[in-house]
Parts: sequence; C-alpha cells; structure tokens
Amino acid sequence: MTKNTISHHQQDLLALLAGVSGHFEVTSPQDERSIQSLQETLARVLPGEDITTIKTSFFSVENSDLFFTDTIAPHQLTRLQELAGRGLKEAGGADLRVFVREVPVRSTQMKGSVPLWAGGAALEKTIGPFHSKDGRKIWFDFFRIERLIALYLEGRPDPAILFNVSLLRKFIIHTLPPVIEPLTKYKLLPDSVWVNSEIFAPNAPAGFYTGLKIKHGEIALSAHPHIINSKLTISPNTIVTVKLELDQPAVTDADPASPYGIDARKATLELPKQLSFHFSGNGGAIDEIADNLQWSVYGHTAHFTWNRQFAPTYGPVLNRVLIPYICSENSLAVNNCQSPFNTVSETASIQRSAWALPAAQVDVTKPPPAAGIGGIAIQCNKGLTAKWNGLQGGEVNLSNPYVLCDAGRISITDLQAGNLYCNQEYALWKDDLNPFASSVKLQYTNAFPFLYNALANGTEALLAFANTNPLLDRPVTVSGQALDIHSKNSVLLDKEPRFPDLIALEYTVQATFKTKHAAQKDADLALPLELPITIPPAQIPKNASAGIALSPYVRNEKYSATELRRRFLWIEFEEPVKDTKDTYFARILAYAPDQLISNNHPELLIASEEPAFPVDPEYIRVITPNQSNDNAGLDAMQPMEKATDSDRHYLLPLPPGLHSESPEMFGFFTYEFRVGHYRYNDTTAHHKKDENVWSTAQGRFGRVLRATGIQHPAPTLTCTVNRDEEKLYVSAPYAVAVHKGKNIISDPPRTELWCLLYAQVKQADNQDFRNILLDDKMLDWNVRVEHDKRVDWAAVYTDEQRMTLKRVAIRNWKDELDYGNFRHVYQLADITTVNKDATKYGTVIWSNNGINQLLALYGLPPDSPLSVLCVEMLPQITNLYDHVNSLDSEEVQRNLKSTVTSENFLSEGIIKEEMAIRKKAMQSVNLSESKPLSNNLGHYRILRTSPLTEVPFVCCTECKQQN
Repeated sequence: MTKNTISHHQQDLLALLAGVSGHFEVTSPQDERSIQSLQETLARVLPGEDITTIKTSFFSVENSDLFFTDTIAPHQLTRLQELAGRGLKEAGGADLRVFVREVPVRSTQMKGSVPLWAGGAALEKTIGPFHSKDGRKIWFDFFRIERLIALYLEGRPDPAILFNVSLLRKFIIHTLPPVIEPLTKYKLLPDSVWVNSEIFAPNAPAGFYTGLKIKHGEIALSAHPHIINSKLTISPNTIVTVKLELDQPAVTDADPASPYGIDARKATLELPKQLSFHFSGNGGAIDEIADNLQWSVYGHTAHFTWNRQFAPTYGPVLNRVLIPYICSENSLAVNNCQSPFNTVSETASIQRSAWALPAAQVDVTKPPPAAGIGGIAIQCNKGLTAKWNGLQGGEVNLSNPYVLCDAGRISITDLQAGNLYCNQEYALWKDDLNPFASSVKLQYTNAFPFLYNALANGTEALLAFANTNPLLDRPVTVSGQALDIHSKNSVLLDKEPRFPDLIALEYTVQATFKTKHAAQKDADLALPLELPITIPPAQIPKNASAGIALSPYVRNEKYSATELRRRFLWIEFEEPVKDTKDTYFARILAYAPDQLISNNHPELLIASEEPAFPVDPEYIRVITPNQSNDNAGLDAMQPMEKATDSDRHYLLPLPPGLHSESPEMFGFFTYEFRVGHYRYNDTTAHHKKDENVWSTAQGRFGRVLRATGIQHPAPTLTCTVNRDEEKLYVSAPYAVAVHKGKNIISDPPRTELWCLLYAQVKQADNQDFRNILLDDKMLDWNVRVEHDKRVDWAAVYTDEQRMTLKRVAIRNWKDELDYGNFRHVYQLADITTVNKDATKYGTVIWSNNGINQLLALYGLPPDSPLSVLCVEMLPQITNLYDHVNSLDSEEVQRNLKSTVTSENFLSEGIIKEEMAIRKKAMQSVNLSESKPLSNNLGHYRILRTSPLTEVPFVCCTECKQQN
C-alpha cells in the first residue's frame, strides 16, 4: 500500500500515528513487540483526536528531518498504514483517550504531565516509557471514557453537573451528552460525578469541572427539567440539591520495595465521607460536609475542621478548588522525612488549610472517571527547607509553600523558594576524547519556582528554576574553543533514578506449518530466561570527609592502665548510595611510604605503574536457563562497610594481605572508589535477601573517583616499662617505613618518641582516680639499658662511642645533681648484631630518687602508683638535608640528579659543608630542648600514642639512697 492509494483521513491518522509512535529506539525484540502493541491500541484511540489534545509540549527538534515520516523503515511504515486503515473502520469502539506524557510524574502543575481534560481523572493504564530518537522518554497514559448525563442551566453553555443514573439514555445529537427522562429526583450510580467548579468557587475558570468519586448519591430538583435544544435543562430559578456519599480511594500502586516514595507510603489521610450542596442560576453553596479531615504527613499529625465562615476559592497555584478548613495545629513540623532523594525539614507556621478538590477542563461528551475526592492542602509561612541529592551550598528555603497530600502522594509547591548560595553540577556525556565528562552547572537564586512530588509507587521528582552554565566540549567555534554558554531561568526536572535489575525474558516457540498441513499441532512452548544486570550504576562517588573510628575507651578501676583501641579509617561520601542493592567499593592503585619517616632515597620518587582494572572484558557472555550467579567481577574491588547509624559513612577495609599492625600502614595509599552492585536487601521471586547481585563483570561497577594520600590508622604504639631498686626504664619502637617489603626508615629515625610519667591520685570527692603528669622525657634510639653495673666504658667503647653515651646521659640526667652517678645504666645499641630491616627502639630512664623528688613536689608519698604513656611525634622538615638520608653519598646524589633533573642542584662541596655542620650539631647537647607535649603542646603533630601502661611496683625505692 502506498501513500497515493490511501484516503485523506487515513493519511492524517498515519501522520498522527507516525508522529507519536514511529520514532522510538528499538534495542530488543521485546521493545519491538511493545511498540507494535502500543500502535495497535493507538490506531483504535486516535481517530477523531487532535494532536493538541493528546500532546501539550513540543520541541523544535521534532520538526527536523530526524522525525520525518520518510525516516521510518519501509516495513514499519507499511504496517502503520494498515493500522491507520483498520483504526478508521473501528473508530469509536475503543472508549479510551490517550495522552502523550514526557515527564516521569503526573501533576497538573507540570506542563507535559497531565492534559487539562484529565485533571483529577482516574488513569486506566500507562504504557512506557519508550526512548525517542532524541533521547527523551515517552509515556502513554490512557483514560477510560464514560457516558454521563449532563444537566444544564438555561442560558449557560456548559453543564452544571455530569452524573450517572440507571435510566434509559438517548443520544439526540452525538456531539452532545445523552439525555434522560426529565424527573425531579435522580438516584446516582457509582462511580463519578463532575461538578462545574464555578458552583463551588465562582473564580474558577469557565469550563472547569471538579471530579468526585462516589459510592452513591441523590440529585433533587425543585422543578421539572426540560429538554431544550437536545439538552436536559433547568430554569435559572430551579434549585438543585445534591447529596453525595463519597468514596475515598485506597492506594493500590504502592511499592514497598522501593526506597523512594516512602514518605507518601507512610502518610495517612482521612477525607469527608459525605458532601451536600445546592445550586441554581443565582449561584451555589455547600450545605454540609460530614466528618472532619485528618492527616499524618512527615510525622506531623493534625485534624481539620470545616470553616463555614469563608467561601471556597479556586487556587491557580495548585489548580484546585480550595474549601477552607481550620487546622488543629498552628505549625507544620517535619519530624520524619525519610526520602533518600529530597530531604524536607524544619518547622513553619500554617497560614491556611483547605480540602483541595481537583479541577479539569473535561470534554463533557467524553468525561473520564474521577480518580478520588481530592486531598488536604496547607499553606505555610517561611521556615521549611528542602535539600535534594547533589545540591551544594546549603538548603533551599521555602518562603510560602503549599503542602498537598492526596491518597498516595505528597506535593510541595513554592513559587518563591530560594538560596543564593545553592548550586549543583550534573555530569553529561563522557568519551575517549573527553575523559573527564562535560557537565552543566546550576546556580539557584533567592527566588525561584519549586515543585516536588513524592508518590507511593516509588516515584519522586522535583522541578526548579535555575541559572545554568553548560561546560560542553561541543559545539565549538571555528578556532576549536568551546562556547561559553549561560542561561537564566532554565527549568530543572530531576527524578529519582530507576535502577538496573535482572531482566526476565520469555521466548515463545511456535510451530508453523504449510496451509492444510498439521490440522492438529502442539501448543506454543514458552521458554523463560533470566538475564543478569548489564548496566553499571550511574552514581559517581564524591568524598565529603574522612576520619578515624575507634573502639570504646576502656580503663581499669584505678586509671593506671587503658586497653588498646581498635582503629579504622572511615570515609564520608556526599550522598548515600541511591540503589539499595548497591554499595561503595574501594581498590588500591598505588602505595608510597611516608616521606616524614623514610630515608627518601631517589628510587622512591619513581611512581609505580598502577594496575589495570581486573574485570573480564566479556566480549561474549553466554547465559543458559537456570544459570547460577557467578559473582562476575565482584572480587575486583573490596566492598566498604556501611555504618549502622549513617547512610553516608563507610569503613575502608584494610588492603588485601595486610593487617592493622603491618608496617605498610605507616604509608600512604592511592585508592579508587566506585559504586557497584552488591547485595539485595529484600526478597522477591527472583532473589533472596542478602544474596549477591547477579551482574556481568562489565556491568558491576560504575564510574571511578580517584583519591590520593589516603592513610590508614598507624599500627598501635606499645611501650615496655620496668623498674628496679634504682631506676624506672621504658622502651618503645619507632615507626617503620617499608617499600616493597624492605625497611627504608630514616637513619637516625626522624620521629621522636616521648614518654610521659604519671602518678595516680584519688579525687577530692573520693569517687574516682585521676592522673597527674610528673615529667616527660624523650627516648633515645641509640642506647639500651645496661644492667651490668661493673661495666667499664673506657674498656668497651671508643672515644666517639663514649661521647655518644655521655651526650645521652647528660640530656637524660640534666636535672640530677650528678649525672655521673647514673651514666653506668646505659649501653650503646649494637647495630652490627641486629637485622638491617629490624625495628629501631628508643629507651628512656628515670632514677627512683628523681621520681621521689617529683612526687614530693605534689606532696605525694614515694610509694604512689605510677603509669607511663609513650607518644611518637612527627618531625618538622625544613630543608633537603633533613629530608634525604646520606645526601653526601655520591650514589644518592647521582640518582637524585637523574630523578629530579634540576639544573640548580647543589654542588658537592656545599653538600659536604652542610653535612659536616649538621654532624657537629648532633654531637652537642641541647639542654633547653623543646618539649612538644608540655611547654609546646599544639605546635607539633602526633603520629600515634600508646595505651597508658602501669609501672610495676617496687618495694622501698628509697632504701639504697638511705644506705
């Protein structure tokens, strides 16, 4: 069939069919079948319809050659021609109307969402979404047509009321509603009544009707109506009294498995059960409303009483007839908003409340069923705030918002929402030429329209106006520069995401025989097949902060000792994981030792190659019926541990093969973070709770966030303390720097170990113990405790070694009257007998006599219980000589020059001169050294701290001195 052989009407219907359904993307046989089913329904519904009634938004791209009828494949165009011809023959038999929707939610406040003729109408079914060639999603909403009786007021063009009765109907003119026998009383049947909105609210637009779902009702007339000009008509003086038994609909499409729409699912609503009103040519009024209204929204519970003193009005912001009510509460306090998409919070005083009835410009010859009996609306003063995913710079302030609750729906509308500091950025396309992705930046103002909807079926969406700055890599100018684009009052329509899930397919095997062969054949065979998730998460991680999580602080009764505390690194992300079956994953890309504690030899400056992402490329993936989950790609990254009291805080697991005391924990890691499909948190026919998500390896993880300089908590510092009849001595290990398993710690260690000596005392109220700091000393790395009192330094050590011991003794006993009495307690650490990769230890000593003097200063007895605590301090490096060990070594200098490639590298002579100065300085004794934990507390950084450790009790610490 060609265009030349079809009629004018068929050509018009073909153009309409092709325009609304002929330009969809087809990616699977299932898509093609869905489109064909849609087109068959449209062919029966569209005859007689006009494009302006089925579609309210149009884009200039729709006039491009991309959407020309000629671009439709010939076999598809032929099929549409056949459907158009068949549709004309069956015109009028569908009893359905259709609307082409281009936004994800239905609201009369959004253009392209609900047509004027369907406000407050019950939806029969929705087909879609389908993907248009230009990337838009298209839904088709179908509404059933009812044949209702229309009662006219003489001299008025529009009916006063549309209703349903069981009497015989007669169509006098098919362009008008049917008529019935004129009576003074009519018993109404379920389920819909459409009342001219001007009867309730005189300021309502002409031709608008309020739909009410009823169980039954009655219309009483003070005089008989007449059939005038094929219309059931009453005189202006006739009084019509209407009594309705209302039918509040139940929420039937709630999705308890979805994290979205939870506030709408938890909201409760109780509306009036009966409504009575009257009208005539002189106007109308409400006579009675049975029962008060009640609601519970966002944890705010209130009841509402009809305010008879004020007449109803039409509210153009909500597109509703507002019947005034008085709220039992003076303010709306949002106590329990659980939406993961948009958080509403704070409290605002209530200006007014109303029973909000829908209003629509229905076609009186084809009215749809009414969806319900409206909802409850309140208007607040300023106070409420809203913050949705991705919004930066604070919360949006709602200055004069309407909060509307229908059955299964919460809506918030404010024409003057604002926060000048709020902004947002959306990532757009990303490809090989632009690996960092184009984006669009949104800047909000102090006053912009804001609309938010949450539905019980798991849909949430918001609309807001913003100034935009698209940062695009295309189009470009002739010089190749990206265009600098700015716009004002652009419309943002953001919706909660629909997440990837398992795909359930069903193939049908049908035996086809030649004509007059196989009169009997087997039934069609259905072959179901379940496919894994193939689409990676769209969410991109963004770090907000990081910190250390610690196990509880535990001390003994006398506060002389504390337990080791377990420590983990936590990461706070900017937003929670949106898909409940996803989580945050981490993977190590690189490791580097801490430059503050390593020798920083030049070979450490060479960056190692980062490992490739270890997932199967899956060029071909074979799926068989009843195939089990193979956890493809799951071991490529480590899942992070979510906090029990937060949706945004996650513990970062330790790297594979390492434990919390591994020396690698002193270094820094480069990580990548991704959102990935992980585990189900519910049970359905396809999976059980806590089962791993079945996904392809390539579809497992989303886009990457790369983070450098991440450091896990350092290994725990422990100290060993002992005491004998003349001294107390403490030893503790220095932090270790390792690279590829080799110890590369600076020699000597750059960090400083300090030991703090405490005495325990009882509080004045005798309720608990407290610690008093007696003294603090630095540990030395090159000495040990000498237990042999007969050792002769002159016989054992060289002059240089004796000078080292003397410097340590002077620094340690600088407060003693005669350090020579105690110098024999030190011995020089013999590094020749120790493994080069072994950990270095520091040692410090107090004499019992010195401790007794410290105790006496506080009026404490010599046998007071003691404890020690060690702290490792990070160094303050200010020059190259402190940063690199063995800088005077020719090999180090040669490697450093080849690595740094600096033309201004220091000469060998200058380096030797500076190294000699520093060596000499190290041989001197500084008796006025800074104490980072007492007189200079806060000026030095702490690397780690040991638990408080109890000093063993020694009897008679004064005995020797007395002898």
